[in-house]
Amino acid sequence: MKKHIFTTCAAGVVLTGGAVYGIGRAFADFALKRGTNADDAVKKTLNTTPTPAEETESILRRAAAQWREGIKVQELELTSTDGLALKGYLYPNNTASHRYVILMHGFQDTHVFMEPFAVPYYEDGFHVFIIDQRAHGASEGDYTTMGWKEQDDLRGWISKLLELDPQAEFLLHGVSMGASSILLCAGSDLPGEVKGIVSDCAYSSLWKEYEGKLHEMFHLPAAPLLITAELAARITPGVPIHRVNPVEAVKCNHVPVLFIHGEADDYNPVWMAYELYLHNAGEEKALLMIPSARHARSIFTDYDRYVNAVRNFAKMHVPY
Repeated sequence: MKKHIFTTCAAGVVLTGGAVYGIGRAFADFALKRGTNADDAVKKTLNTTPTPAEETESILRRAAAQWREGIKVQELELTSTDGLALKGYLYPNNTASHRYVILMHGFQDTHVFMEPFAVPYYEDGFHVFIIDQRAHGASEGDYTTMGWKEQDDLRGWISKLLELDPQAEFLLHGVSMGASSILLCAGSDLPGEVKGIVSDCAYSSLWKEYEGKLHEMFHLPAAPLLITAELAARITPGVPIHRVNPVEAVKCNHVPVLFIHGEADDYNPVWMAYELYLHNAGEEKALLMIPSARHARSIFTDYDRYVNAVRNFAKMHVPY
């Protein structure tokens, strides 16, 4: 009788554990696998009331498309350290400049999203390089890693551009996941040719990001599902979620940073911007908060203030 009870209990534990792991695996795939509707699903939990920023974004995107037509964009390819063919797009300026801006888009976007950000840099004489991040756009990959492997991809792109122009100096500008990828990279071994970083609406911790999304979207507690999602993500695609932690990385960063965040961002909460700013080790840092701006929409909410701040930062750290 006791043996039967023990066997039944053990089977129940195994089945329960398997079910919890299965849910964790499903969440990891939902959050990281290419082609899911994760970003759209998250946005359904956010404030979607129309704002004037939408009209501004439409105008700026049309202007960026016209700008692109006048440039001979060069497609470059990089093989990642894990064998993926990654794509990036060089918008060469017709000046003799050695100043480059590398732009990195966010989750489930492509290089095209960053073109409105590129135009002011180009007008100021920068060569523009925009990445299609792994598992996005024309780049290979079945999974994004939310910055974990993207930071190595960024190092590879910097090295490739330095091969093309050994005198190059760089400004790095990322939005959301792109910004977090840059900050992770900045916490280790960015080359000296990188002179400044613009971090727009980065998350400070992927664990905290997912913890919030589990509650908002599914009304589920973080434990044990996030723990099992961590185990699943470590297997495929090899992401230790708790270590995708930009706030720890910036504690070792001494590259100048301009942090930007929208005060109405309910995707990556506003407190993350303050956390990143306060923990950044370098003294050359600034924080620009844009009133009423939602996630990744600061440039479209107050274009003049955003662009003026970025231009002043660029002139200070990557002068003509």
